[in-house]
Parts: sequence; C-alpha cells; structure tokens
Amino acid sequence: FAEAIQTARERLRELGLDLPAKVTKRRVLAELLAVRLMRGRHPVEDLLHLKKLEGDPLHEGAVSVLVSLIPAGYFVDHNLRTLATVLAVKFSIRYGVSDVAAFAFASYGSTMGAWFDKYVEAEALGRVALALNERFENRRFAPRVQFLYGGFHASWVRPFAEGRRALDRKSTV
Repeated sequence: FAEAIQTARERLRELGLDLPAKVTKRRVLAELLAVRLMRGRHPVEDLLHLKKLEGDPLHEGAVSVLVSLIPAGYFVDHNLRTLATVLAVKFSIRYGVSDVAAFAFASYGSTMGAWFDKYVEAEALGRVALALNERFENRRFAPRVQFLYGGFHASWVRPFAEGRRALDRKSTV
C-alpha cells in the first residue's frame, strides 16, 4: 500500500493539493469542521441535489485520486483514510459530484458514526451515497457503497433485515 499512497500523494501534488506525510488527527478534525460549516444547517438529503462536476478535470482528478486513497488508508493509516474521505466530500460539495463521489459520501457516513456516534446522520449519508451511485450508474463502486450501508450505516439505526438486504444486493451487482 505504501507505493500506492506515495503515487497518490505525487498525483495530488501535481494537482495542487499537498497531503502531509504524517496526517494528524488535528488536521482531520479541522477538515471535518470545514465540511460541517459548508453544509450549514441543511439536512443531509440536500446533498442529493449537488450539481454534477463537469468540465473541471483538475477537481475531477483530485476527487478520483482522493477516493482511491480511501481503501489503502483503511489498512495503513486511518487518519489518512479519513482525510482523503473528507477532502473528497469537501470538493464534491464545493465543485460538484462525480461518478466516484458516492464512495466518498459512504465513507464519510462511516466516519460520522464511528468517530462521533452520529448514527442517524451516518445512515442518511449512506442513503445519499446509494442514490448518488444510482445517479451515476457506477457498477465499480456499487458493492462498496452497499457494503458500507448494509454492514454499518443501516445496522446502526434500522432493523437488521434492512442492512441484510443491502448486503444481499451487494453480492448481485
């Protein structure tokens, strides 16, 4: 994973985004606060109406690279994974959503539940991620988004059967 992370850092640097070699929890919390402030008091469901990111290869590339860091960060550095997640969400809110945004929002939901016990918000973010993935018809991320929703988001606040159905759909995609 180290080589993949280093390559991603280099690509992001080329795009004007510098990720530190050591991501601190303070940096992650600052970015989480920035996203919270960007969202304001709007309900999570408003994220469904974000414009589509088009004609902006710089930000499309940055979001794609950030999303590619999420799985690697999960195994190597949770702060890096969370920073990549939150930056991808931040860029999606600011510039628009792309075909990979669903996985960023699903991962963001997992963060809100696991770090802050915001389970209802996490589940709502999971539903946003599912809807975004359908909007873009992204078969590559469908299993990941459905896994996070069924295995985490739904299980936190919904009956077990609902999470199970999402997990069952994951295996048929």
